[in-house]
Amino acid sequence: PLKGDAPTSSWQPGQVIHDFFAIELAESMPPGEYQVETGFYDIATMQRLQVNGETSDAVLGRVVVED
Repeated sequence: PLKGDAPTSSWQPGQVIHDFFAIELAESMPPGEYQVETGFYDIATMQRLQVNGETSDAVLGRVVVED
């Protein structure tokens, strides 16, 4: 995150890291509301990490794709 200035190894519980990404959508993507999720991996093993104790997905929010 933050172009390498905030590696996950430096994160503290409860800390919020803000970062920005552009997501290119296919022209054929139908209009609608979509949930945006992310996940994290152990760099040494590439094993997916649990985010909240129950799942490996962290919901970032929702976006609306219009015509």
